Amino acid sequence: MNTRVRAQSARKGTSTEERVKDRAEVDERRVAREKELKAQRAQAEAKAKEKMFDRKRDKFSKFKADLEKDFQTDDRSKSEREQQAKKLQNEEAERKERANAHKVEIARNLLEEKAIMMEHYVNFKEDWERLKTAKTGALTLDDFMQWAEVREGNAGFVARRDDAEVRKTKMREATLRWHPDKFNATFGKLIQSDHVQSIQELVQQVSQQLAEQRKVVVVAK
Repeated sequence: MNTRVRAQSARKGTSTEERVKDRAEVDERRVAREKELKAQRAQAEAKAKEKMFDRKRDKFSKFKADLEKDFQTDDRSKSEREQQAKKLQNEEAERKERANAHKVEIARNLLEEKAIMMEHYVNFKEDWERLKTAKTGALTLDDFMQWAEVREGNAGFVARRDDAEVRKTKMREATLRWHPDKFNATFGKLIQSDHVQSIQELVQQVSQQLAEQRKVVVVAK
């Protein structure tokens, strides 16, 4: 009896030890598995963080490159704008310089024209007085067509730079000088008979031109 009990107790003790041992092995495998899973999760998280860091780094690198490109573009655009502005300033300065030079040239030409016209006018009046001393029947059409100003419709010898009083004086003298009645009274007997009609036509033409010229010249400033 005692022997059977002891045998049963021994088997029972052995079974308990095995169960404890099995449980310990299971726990050990579970712990090892948990460690393995934890290590895998940590590795996956590390890889995910590394990928995220790589993406951020790539994004930052692209942003930096784009920013540098924009800066370079802005610098080029700024440089181009500055060059364009400088070019426009130079062109404007050259235009003003040309305009001023043109004005100076015009003023100089007008002064020269005024001096030349005055010289022609003085010579004309001297020639006109000499014609009055011609012999009877000696004057021809050419004698009254010898002055370019008369031929070109400026019998008053008015220059563009003449002031108002000078213009009025010249036009008044020319109007009296070429008035048909006064002209005939002065030169009627001195003209060749075959030139009378052509000279009368010239006088009439010049008189009409002076009437039209007086409307413009006398009021000009």
